Amino acid sequence: MEKQFFKTSEAAEVIGISRTGIYKLIWQGRLASILINGRNRRIPRASLEEFIRAENDRANHVHKEVTQ
Repeated sequence: MEKQFFKTSEAAEVIGISRTGIYKLIWQGRLASILINGRNRRIPRASLEEFIRAENDRANHVHKEVTQ
């Protein structure tokens, strides 16, 4: 069974940024998270996958503009 929720440190490792960077994305509304027991923040797999997909789409769009 695949992991469905990631700790902030795990999510940071997956996308190659710091934990602070993960919190910044959450505060900006760019990455969804849930709070468990009012203390433990987790990033759903679907949220992380959507963020990665959106960033790839944005990067591809910028690359197309630059090469045209």
